Amino acid sequence: MMYQKPKILADGSSEYKGFIYKKNRGYYYRNVETKLTRQHREVYEDFYGEIPAGFVVHHKDGNKANNDPENLVLMKRGSHSALHNTGREHTEEELKKMNKKPIPIPEPYSN
Repeated sequence: MMYQKPKILADGSSEYKGFIYKKNRGYYYRNVETKLTRQHREVYEDFYGEIPAGFVVHHKDGNKANNDPENLVLMKRGSHSALHNTGREHTEEELKKMNKKPIPIPEPYSN
């Protein structure tokens, strides 16, 4: 699938697949049936499939507004929290691992 970059609008919001996303705390959000959804999660699912329970989508470059699929990677929720709570940068080894194609999630998480 060819990635179509979200369009940034004059008011700072973003348009992706015909939906308008408002920016808050660095992320783009939209309401879906009274629930907020984040644009980066939708982009990830469009390109790589469902996000398994216990996993989150991480921005490799740390830019929450950069929702290019090549910048998004799955991480276990605990690992993701630990990474951000330490306030440290990614190591070169971590970046190399993240720059590979998404690792298939073993059963029972795969579709």
